[in-house]
Amino acid sequence: MSNAITLITRYLPGAVAYLFVGGLSALMEWAVFFGSVTFLDLHYAVAIFVAFFVATFNNWFLSSKLIFRSSGRSTGEEFLLVYLVSGFGLLINFAVTATSIEAIGMEMMVAKICGTGSAFMWNYGARQFFVFDRNPRLTIPNR
Repeated sequence: MSNAITLITRYLPGAVAYLFVGGLSALMEWAVFFGSVTFLDLHYAVAIFVAFFVATFNNWFLSSKLIFRSSGRSTGEEFLLVYLVSGFGLLINFAVTATSIEAIGMEMMVAKICGTGSAFMWNYGARQFFVFDRNPRLTIPNR
């Protein structure tokens, strides 16, 4: 039990901060997705990929500056790794969104929000433990 508490207190500040950065990136993703479908008349499948590239860049930039410590890799390597792990998150996102629309008949933006939420935890964990330094930048001060 104390190990779980130690892990939670160690990573909670970064996870909460990532919730804000991830939330901002998700809002950006949804806006680009909505605009691509509504104004550019793109199919939702194409719009998912356009929104992904824009939102992932925003997420990488903010996360690397505010939340995670550099792993010691070059900026380019970390950038590519963020896109790599985000690509798996995109597969999760796409599968949930498409299934929700096509099989369940869910409204498009509700399905998109469900898809994004499904990929959130993967994206945080992969960045914290694979892409960037495992030691969190943000911590709870010792009392």
